[in-house]
Amino acid sequence: TLAGIAQDVEDMTTAKRLELEARLKQRCEAIGVNFKTTGVPVNWPAGASTLVAFGRTSDLCVLGLPRSAPEQVMEAEAWLFGTGRPCLLHPDTRDLPFSLDSIAIAWDTSRSAARAVGDALPLMKHAKSIQILVGRGEKELPAANPAASLVSYLAAHDIRAEVDEFDVARRKIGDALLE
Repeated sequence: TLAGIAQDVEDMTTAKRLELEARLKQRCEAIGVNFKTTGVPVNWPAGASTLVAFGRTSDLCVLGLPRSAPEQVMEAEAWLFGTGRPCLLHPDTRDLPFSLDSIAIAWDTSRSAARAVGDALPLMKHAKSIQILVGRGEKELPAANPAASLVSYLAAHDIRAEVDEFDVARRKIGDALLE
């Protein structure tokens, strides 16, 4: 029945949320960071504005990201830019367990990208690898090597990062980054 399917989806979502919270709490405690979660019940995607409001007063926002529902990806983008706070996306299709060991920075030299990097510095200091992703072809980038100053900035904070430039090739940048 439809009600049974809906309950199965709700149960799966709850299990994933609890797993993610447990891993985040464990990692935060290991590095001496206070950890508290606030669950925000919403009807997705229509409730994204509620998530934005809660996110604006959070140190870090975490959102599970289903790759199979384009409308949810679009709402996630509004959430990412609407909160004005650091946001962490966790693709639901990822087979590996949640980890903060590897961090990707989507870099386009914009103000919002610079703010995201600054806000995420505490997490980056504990990561094992950091990749700066620069997508070419979606919009004009101001430099031949747009990530050079970011690499220097991170190095000044004792953070080492690798740069990966790629061609967006007629895809939306969000899709290209997820791939």
